[in-house]
Amino acid sequence: MATWSTYATPNTGAATIASIICVRADTFVAVGTAGTVLTSDDGGQTWTSRTAAEANSWNDIAYDGTTLVAVSFDGANRVMVSTDDGHTWTSKSAISAANWASVTYASFLGMFIATGPAVAIGGVMYSTDSGNSWTSATASSAAAWSVAASPSLVLAATGSGLTMTSPDGINWTAGSTAATFGQASGESVVYSAAAGGFVLFGRDTGTVRAKACFTTDGSSFTYATASPLDGYQTFRAFVPAESYGGFISGLLAISPGNTTSFVMLSDDGGATWTDEDTGFSGRWRPGSWDEDTSTVVFWDLLKTNTMLVGVAASVSAITPTFGTKNGNTVCTITGVGLSGVTSVTFGGAAAVSVVATATSITCITPSHAVGLVDVVVTGVGTLTDAFTFVSVDRVTPSRGSVAGATAVTITGFGFAAATSVLFGGTAATDVVVVSNTEITAVVPAHASGDVDVEVVGVDTGTSLYRYTLSVPQTLGKGPLLPPIPTRRGA
Repeated sequence: MATWSTYATPNTGAATIASIICVRADTFVAVGTAGTVLTSDDGGQTWTSRTAAEANSWNDIAYDGTTLVAVSFDGANRVMVSTDDGHTWTSKSAISAANWASVTYASFLGMFIATGPAVAIGGVMYSTDSGNSWTSATASSAAAWSVAASPSLVLAATGSGLTMTSPDGINWTAGSTAATFGQASGESVVYSAAAGGFVLFGRDTGTVRAKACFTTDGSSFTYATASPLDGYQTFRAFVPAESYGGFISGLLAISPGNTTSFVMLSDDGGATWTDEDTGFSGRWRPGSWDEDTSTVVFWDLLKTNTMLVGVAASVSAITPTFGTKNGNTVCTITGVGLSGVTSVTFGGAAAVSVVATATSITCITPSHAVGLVDVVVTGVGTLTDAFTFVSVDRVTPSRGSVAGATAVTITGFGFAAATSVLFGGTAATDVVVVSNTEITAVVPAHASGDVDVEVVGVDTGTSLYRYTLSVPQTLGKGPLLPPIPTRRGA
């Protein structure tokens, strides 16, 4: 579940956005054809045009935490770098005038690795100095369209379902064939830490349908079988969105002019996929994920100045964290992407008066047995052990003199952090928290009648204690009467 919106970008004319990357919270950089560079510092809502180092067809972009590196299909210099979040760029020389299609940063090697369909040079080059200089690698294939890195392995998709792998980014070994993949230009690969492996995307050789498979080593593959993939032409955007719950992928459907698009979600390494309804029509292509703000950004191929921005719904906290077992506690749940929420449960019991905005939900707790419970925001997530139903149940003895000084035991639940007790608003003395379910105290003096007993900060028991008038003095079996007055003059 997510909240989706569209935002305009500066008019890029006939240019196509080819790659988007998130460099830090709310900061995105996009590159594309005809020297297109766009940046956003507010989570994809507003975008600014930047000047590329050269007016090339920039195909892909990667980041090492300090430097952005982009590679291109054309131009005199087919690499450019930026150290200020994509605002200014500098040209760098690739090893050859090849069609560089993809670039990744392998953090375990401290190395940028670029791939492309470059027959003469083996299709791979690498840089260990933040993209300033490049060296040819010993590739096992001449055409590597896409590359991704895990914490210990680099994998490239080399066309028609073929892969190659490298432990060092320099020496490469041909992997097995992802058997039914075809049409190399439609293939891409991403790595997901959550899934623990790589997901390859492509098109089925026989039916030209979208295809996805999972691999940890480039040798064995598990194929997606979910029905939402059937009948679609190709994947166009691939985002390993860990915090969202899986992979987010822009998926084009077969339709006249290929004008229909869907956003697909997988949370099991690409084995099964579901359709995420964005509420917008478009032809969504490259995407990027901001794990700090749970935001995903896609670009619309049909509307060259439109970004689709989704904020993945999640919950982070609830206040207060406890309330009476009788319910009626007003709570606020905070998070993101919450505007569509209509249902919240506390320990399985439904809250009432649920009102949601994009960043918060207010609701009223139901009645529930005492104890610690999960708070479930339907369709979004669970706050585990987040709310405690508490109570003040009984006072023993339940009555005493208006003079006070009666020692009592209060039973209930949720007393662990209690510090004071009030009888009819007057503080008791000698308060001792014996356990989470028991308190001893000495009642204060108070006017006669039934009073509420409040364990401050926990709960109030209604009319749990009765103050009574003092019992008259007696002499023998009868009352002690006042002396009979003596009549004067008797």
